[in-house]
Amino acid sequence: MAADVSRIRTVVVDDSPVFLRTVCKFLARYKGVDVVATADNAFAAIRAVDCFKPDLVLLDFHLPLVNGLEAMAQIRCRFPAPRVVILTGYDEPELRKASLEGGAFAFIPKAGVSRQLPFLLARIASAQTVRERHRF
Repeated sequence: MAADVSRIRTVVVDDSPVFLRTVCKFLARYKGVDVVATADNAFAAIRAVDCFKPDLVLLDFHLPLVNGLEAMAQIRCRFPAPRVVILTGYDEPELRKASLEGGAFAFIPKAGVSRQLPFLLARIASAQTVRERHRF
């Protein structure tokens, strides 16, 4: 059984329909994680972030036309609130470094999504809970 987490509004971006469905099914196991939109390219991702104001954007690095780092820069510039996580099939140190230096909340190789994403969701949920407590 999946762990419970606070409500996390999520946009998932990947040009592979199979991976997109797989991640969405994985996230559906987590109570409180709402996939509010999916996108298959950077431009659709930016529109989804603008429209749905998510807490989390899971963003593939290899997208058509504009790569994930460029898309992340545009998202972070226009919408600083969501946490952006770069997902990639290539776990290269240079790409990891560029992602994190560019403002990514995390960098997750696609092969490690099922192991690393639950911890990431728990971190986000914990941060949201603390933020809610200090709101009053």
